Amino acid sequence: MVEILLVLVLFTGLAAIVGVVSLHLKDDTRAELNRVQALALAREGINALHSLRDTDADTLVAGTHGLAIEDGSWTLTDSPLETGIFTRTISIGAGEGDLFIATSSVSWEGIRGDSITLTTTLYDLYETYGASQYVVPEFTTLTHIDLVNTATEPHTIDTLMCSWEGTALLKEIQLGSTTVFTTATSSALQSGTIAPIENGILDAGEATSIRITFTEPLVSAVSTLQLVLEDGTVRNSLQRTE
Repeated sequence: MVEILLVLVLFTGLAAIVGVVSLHLKDDTRAELNRVQALALAREGINALHSLRDTDADTLVAGTHGLAIEDGSWTLTDSPLETGIFTRTISIGAGEGDLFIATSSVSWEGIRGDSITLTTTLYDLYETYGASQYVVPEFTTLTHIDLVNTATEPHTIDTLMCSWEGTALLKEIQLGSTTVFTTATSSALQSGTIAPIENGILDAGEATSIRITFTEPLVSAVSTLQLVLEDGTVRNSLQRTE
């Protein structure tokens, strides 16, 4: 009887330990998913601010705001946006001249609640380039192409295809601070040519951005960007230069 009780006590203790470890693993997974979702919301806020700037920089009013979509377009609201356990707050500060400094902050409650803040600098393109050039400003570098790997495993970008009009050639692609394509090792590419990507790894939950540099200013909007992952999955994005 003593042996049976001893075995029962040991088994019960082991079950309790397994239960505690399992709960901690679930908490870790949920906390990481919350952080990934929060980062995606913060990135979306930054992208929305660039969209507002491109459409009408006069809508960028200094202060604390939320974001909403009205008639298919982003607009600033008086109150921060609440989505489930997440709250996104947009703060805009006026800098010198046509410069705006804005932040997109996302906080959340629940398991290991925390907050994430991203910052961006915005110029009033209409004032910077003048009315005659606002519709088609001449850029040699395409930026603000944001990527977030929301999967729980790493992904690798194998190729990138970008199309535009004109004689400019694509000479460099950066993924974050890493150069993943350059004319130092390959020829400059014409519009619509597939660029092989070196070391284009995105870790699980990682957020970064793509920067594309051309040999001369673009004089028309860049149309489709197409990314192909290591498993053949195709991701398409539309980014305009104006």
